[in-house]
Amino acid sequence: MTKTIGILGGGPLAKLTAQAAMQLGLNVRIFTTSDDDVACQAVPQTFVGSYTDEALLGVFAANCDVITVLDGRVPTATISNLMQSGKVVAPDASTHGWLSDRLEQRRHWQQARYDLPRFHRVSVGTDVLEAAQEFGFPVILKKRFADTDGLDRAWVRRAQDIEPVLTRWQGEPLLVDAPISGVRELAVTVVRAADGEIYTYPVVQVNRQHEQIFSVMCPAPIDEATAVHAVELARDLAEHMGTMGVLSVFMVELPQNLVMLSEVAYGPHPVANYTHEGIITSQAENHVRAVMGWPLGDVYQIAPATATVNVIDQMGTAALNLQDGLQTGGAHIHIYGYKSSYAGRILGHITTLGYEADGAEKVGRLALSRLLPTEE
Repeated sequence: MTKTIGILGGGPLAKLTAQAAMQLGLNVRIFTTSDDDVACQAVPQTFVGSYTDEALLGVFAANCDVITVLDGRVPTATISNLMQSGKVVAPDASTHGWLSDRLEQRRHWQQARYDLPRFHRVSVGTDVLEAAQEFGFPVILKKRFADTDGLDRAWVRRAQDIEPVLTRWQGEPLLVDAPISGVRELAVTVVRAADGEIYTYPVVQVNRQHEQIFSVMCPAPIDEATAVHAVELARDLAEHMGTMGVLSVFMVELPQNLVMLSEVAYGPHPVANYTHEGIITSQAENHVRAVMGWPLGDVYQIAPATATVNVIDQMGTAALNLQDGLQTGGAHIHIYGYKSSYAGRILGHITTLGYEADGAEKVGRLALSRLLPTEE
């Protein structure tokens, strides 16, 4: 009998995961909160409703062999209820509870004695000012619950910057970070199987624009000692958590080949979208394999280097010159299919392969320049 995987979440990564599952012959069920979510385009068995609608969730889960949570907004109580009904859910309720909340995640890693940036909880604007007085300006203000598009962090360089950010994010739980004087931002994606086996994807460099991930370069231009430390940290965190599936570990490269943990994200993540063309087994496929209890796929690079450039909507119109972008040789263009947009929404991504990551990224940037319309 064909097995069924259920996915809580309907964003682009849920869509990619669903497509990978169907490629492996699985039935897929999606539960999401809006029928405009892009995963609904790919999956016929879609359930749309509140994550607290126990009756509808029960119908969704009835025929699922495994359920994976790919939306940080899913309440922990919902996962607990599904587990109590006998369902296998990844991550489990206790892990999701602290992992999806950046503040609780920081506290968890702090208690586990991992080195972290200094941080403070934010309740009111004076908390940011007090943190800045302790850390020194600038500081980084972050939403505790990550946005799909990464519009969840802002630099605060002086006291006058605080109020505009708090107004823009009114009602959002926040925390503030001290900046780290590092060399570059790195990330390592790992996948942990049900039997505890861990496969590690290459160390990548993360490049941001306006605090959003703009591009990812694989492999990161770091020496072997730094790469070893980065991989060791990511594997250690995966073993500590003991969770089936994919994890992306963000960290900062420090002098003397050291790295410092920043945060961990569960499930397929934009930082590892390069794996869909650049690695033998993509993050989405390996996530499905892991939560289904199947053997993991190889994570070797197909080319010496790969880069991904995100297609970020500059004007909020979702307009793209797709035929122009497709004229770029070697560019793999993924468009997510949003029906509406806003400035800063990530509409898709472009992956390119080459002999060097710098060169691959330049081809991605060329495709992006052709793809995005210019303002008249």
